[in-house]
Amino acid sequence: MRNETNSFLAAAILIFLLSLANISAAQDRADLSITNTAQPNPATVSTPTVPRNITYGMNVINNGPNRAAGVQVSFTLPAPVTLVSARFNFIGGPSIDCASNTTTVSCNIGSVDSGNLAGAAVVVVLRAQATGVLRAAATVKADQPDPNMSTTRPRGNHS
Repeated sequence: MRNETNSFLAAAILIFLLSLANISAAQDRADLSITNTAQPNPATVSTPTVPRNITYGMNVINNGPNRAAGVQVSFTLPAPVTLVSARFNFIGGPSIDCASNTTTVSCNIGSVDSGNLAGAAVVVVLRAQATGVLRAAATVKADQPDPNMSTTRPRGNHS
């Protein structure tokens, strides 16, 4: 009987600890979304010999329920372009320089409180051989689990 009681208590403790872990994980969630819009829109190049500036505006929104920490925006540059600058400009706050290579820009923006929005502008200059419509892709992630991963990539026209 004693072994059965010990087994029952061990199982009850394990279930209790697992439920605490699930509550903690649920409390750490942050639903991030991102928008990505080109200016001009659509981003086109009709004269390949003339360099053209295009600004990609991005907004990161934390739909909650909790603060998102370690927020990172990644932006894949459309081919073929040459990067001029990349800064994350907070609405009503400071700007952060972003790291970049020839094809990707990464901005570590820190924390975004629930219900808040943070905006960015990435300016690119097109290479001479570029023609047609340019498509760019942006994503956002954080340290916390995101209950709605479908919003971490922009939808709609983000030329």
